[in-house]
Amino acid sequence: MRTAGQLCSHLKSHHGHVRLLLADLLMPGMDGGELAARAKDLEPALITALMASPTASHAAHELLSGYRGLPFVSKPASFTDLAEKLERLLGVSSRPAKPPRSTGAISPRRRPSGSHHS
Repeated sequence: MRTAGQLCSHLKSHHGHVRLLLADLLMPGMDGGELAARAKDLEPALITALMASPTASHAAHELLSGYRGLPFVSKPASFTDLAEKLERLLGVSSRPAKPPRSTGAISPRRRPSGSHHS
């Protein structure tokens, strides 16, 4: 876990290397929405999302309502749900491509030229 200052320093020194920030809504010192805003000031192309428990306090729900423009991940999240949400945010898929359909034909092996068997 990094502090806000460490994260901002990292973003400055590694410009363009970080694509996504997933911040917990309730953090000590500042909330995740404020952290996301600071990070986006440094790295405008950064994709940001907030995480919080649906059983969070009333104050947390009010706080979250101020960040309606940010994607939200409910926690706890299963690995599959989290991966799917992050894939959508990043516009990528970690799912392996389906293998090509087999035609049933087996391609013959070719011998290197000049090799003959008796």
